[in-house]
Amino acid sequence: MIKIINVSLETAEIFGELKNALHKKGKMLPINDIWIAAHLIETGSKLITFDTHFKQIEGLRIWDNLA
Repeated sequence: MIKIINVSLETAEIFGELKNALHKKGKMLPINDIWIAAHLIETGSKLITFDTHFKQIEGLRIWDNLA
């Protein structure tokens, strides 16, 4: 089952904080990836990915059992 999560005010606030923190570090990610991270942080979900750049996002839970 796929659940579609709408963008909320909280999602937008987290997105802005993440984007600003990444900008200050000089490590920008693709905008869509920042939105994905914002949703995951808001919902407390874990990300399953092979994209290592997500490790730059503080507070993001990543499932690291990928082989």
